Amino acid sequence: MKSLMLGALILLLAAGCAGTNGHLSKYALTDPAEGISIPHPVEMEKAGVKAFTIFTAIMSPDLWTEAVAAGGVFPILGYLDDAADLFKGYCYLANISWWGDFLLQCVFAYSKSELENAKFAVFNRDAGWAYRLDGQEEDYDSKKFESDENYRKDFFELAGLTFGQLDELAMVYLQEKGVKPGRNSAGVEEIVVGSEKWQAYKAELAVRMPNNYKLANGQIRAGTLPLEDFQNLAVEDPGFTGSQRFVKDLKLPLLALPLTGIAWPVMIGANLASSAVMAGVDDSWSGYFGRAKIIRHDMAPAFRQIVAIYKELLKRRDLVIRQMEKELNRGEKR
Repeated sequence: MKSLMLGALILLLAAGCAGTNGHLSKYALTDPAEGISIPHPVEMEKAGVKAFTIFTAIMSPDLWTEAVAAGGVFPILGYLDDAADLFKGYCYLANISWWGDFLLQCVFAYSKSELENAKFAVFNRDAGWAYRLDGQEEDYDSKKFESDENYRKDFFELAGLTFGQLDELAMVYLQEKGVKPGRNSAGVEEIVVGSEKWQAYKAELAVRMPNNYKLANGQIRAGTLPLEDFQNLAVEDPGFTGSQRFVKDLKLPLLALPLTGIAWPVMIGANLASSAVMAGVDDSWSGYFGRAKIIRHDMAPAFRQIVAIYKELLKRRDLVIRQMEKELNRGEKR
């Protein structure tokens, strides 16, 4: 299995993909701490947030190029025709489906009713590339996206999905996998701060992101990295220009750091990609932003292929399971 993926990586390293126009979006997560951690729930309480909304989206394999220790945080934006500005939220790698799709937990500090008719899209850390909620990359010009309201509207009309459309997508996804979908398949949920759901959310998050960090400005954030590793990464230069490097002279394979709090299926998926990265990338593999010295987005085709191979292996697993079930059923009938 490793040889298969390493071969795919070697073949695809030179292929690359569409580059950036050099514009740094105002929606980028320019603070390194934001790319490896999320606001601790106490920050919502401090900010007086009454209710917030969460839902699930499929992560593009491209975003593995910006992952650290099998985790990552990415911006997500919501568009509403009559809204004064875009809704800003964040997504973090939370799980993996039975069929090999990596899943993002998306969080907005707004009530569900405020977001009901908005359309959403996910972006990489420096907001130089854009993705649908099903993980598909969309054509996108970050400079036009900021400066041209008509372009922004057209982009969300084409690439954005509402909660209703996301739920329909999730239902079709499950049906195609032979699973009967339930209500609210996309997991769109409003959580009132202070409620029982709030307490359950905090408890679940404490398992997923068990480490807390207090920043110089007093903000408390949560993440998977041990404090020492977080401190080292959170103060590094993000490397948004061609002459800068992030995590200088340091390899950052996906499993280079401990995986405390990450569910075991995510570790398995990360390990598949990590094996190829550790074997095929040298010291210039620096910076977990898309615009690092070696632009990581150019590695996206390799990660897409790695994930495709992973999914193919899971399909073979399911075929074996179904065959075994048939044999068991035949045995019981005898």
